Amino acid sequence: MSPVAGESLVVMRVGGWRCAIPLARVERVLSAAMPLKVPRGDDSAFVVRLGDTLAPVIFAAALFGAGEVELRLTDKMVVLRLPEGPCVLWVEAVEDLAPHVPLGDRAPAGRYVACFSGGDDSLAVLDLDRVGAEHLAPMLDA
Repeated sequence: MSPVAGESLVVMRVGGWRCAIPLARVERVLSAAMPLKVPRGDDSAFVVRLGDTLAPVIFAAALFGAGEVELRLTDKMVVLRLPEGPCVLWVEAVEDLAPHVPLGDRAPAGRYVACFSGGDDSLAVLDLDRVGAEHLAPMLDA
């Protein structure tokens, strides 16, 4: 779902990309912690400990097509509130807050882009509903 005009967006850096997500979906931002690998058949998932719970990790760089994700001590974990439950979006940096300025003339490009926001720079706004449905639901069903 696309944010409404003026809604606050969290601006993040992911690889060579800058993207954004609605602030209303962010619970908090934490420094990187070592994720734990959870084996699932021929695939694996990762979780991190948040207090007394284990939260699934989604690596934002993988959403943009990165085959491998390099983890750094300076990375950030953005704890999200999604319908499937809490999860962590792993990013390189959280840079700023910016108001959503709809760019009606640009159609979403990419599987996980809901829309674009203008202003000083054009930002891809992630479609967190799609990300959750495609990445969290299978993890939680396993």
